[in-house]
Amino acid sequence: MRKKRNTCEFEPFEGRDNNYYNLNVDPASYEASLRLVEQFLVGQAFLPEAGEESDPRVISWREEDY
Repeated sequence: MRKKRNTCEFEPFEGRDNNYYNLNVDPASYEASLRLVEQFLVGQAFLPEAGEESDPRVISWREEDY
């Protein structure tokens, strides 16, 4: 990290509560924030780009989803 310039991106979630990134509070904003984080990490080459064969998984804490 010291050899590479650090990058920061700000993505406003206007009109959202402070818990917008919490799955139990706002699932839609939670998923949107995860997509933005993934896009950022792919852009920084910390994660590989997802191919068409990727299998997205939904995170859930409810027992009936398992």
